[in-house]
Amino acid sequence: FDYFLKGINNGMPDHPKVRLEIREFGDEVKEVRYEKQWPPENIMWTPFYLNGQSNQLSSESNTQDSECTFDLADDSAVYSYVFKRDTEIVGSMKLTLYIQLEDCVDANIFAGIQKFHEGKEVNFEGVYGFANDIVSKTALRVALRTVNESLSLPYSPEHDFDTLVPLKENEVAKLEFQFSPSATFFSKGDELRLVLQGQYFINKRKIHQVFAYLGNTNGRCKVLSTSKYPSQLLMPVIEVQ
Repeated sequence: FDYFLKGINNGMPDHPKVRLEIREFGDEVKEVRYEKQWPPENIMWTPFYLNGQSNQLSSESNTQDSECTFDLADDSAVYSYVFKRDTEIVGSMKLTLYIQLEDCVDANIFAGIQKFHEGKEVNFEGVYGFANDIVSKTALRVALRTVNESLSLPYSPEHDFDTLVPLKENEVAKLEFQFSPSATFFSKGDELRLVLQGQYFINKRKIHQVFAYLGNTNGRCKVLSTSKYPSQLLMPVIEVQ
């Protein structure tokens, strides 16, 4: 404020643009470091493909077609990845889903990222200061899935949100989500879980807040994972030396 509002020469232009806090457990800060840009220049954008048969996330593309169906009113789909080495996930993850809807033409899809250490879930302080939150989350209304390609980046979809396009029967829709930014350390053996459901995570008693998002009361969502429809989670990976 001194530099930009008062014109005081305090060396602000030479200060790094990004102050990064890596979290490992809850509100515990594992490391603080400075970066010249966001996302950091040393990340590797790595796709992890959804496998509906094993409910796993894999760094290898699907060789066998699979699908996973969940009830939008009271069910979820979970995909898991266990880290083979110490890893940081730093930035905004992008989720690409190919889906079909059953018994409905529109739905709200909620996606969340959870961390498990030694078999127990790790809770974090949420982006607005709420306790018992997950690593990151996002949501998208299926009928508002249209992406503005001219404004988007490969890892950052920008939606128009101005035209409703409900699904037709048996139509396959491509959904592109961007998670809220996070910076999380996963040690070797830690597990990352991608959770898909038709209800906001407050309904699962994950966080406590005064607002809620509209969930679904009927219908089912089928997630496709094939060579033609490669549903995937794109993660900004930094492997720790």
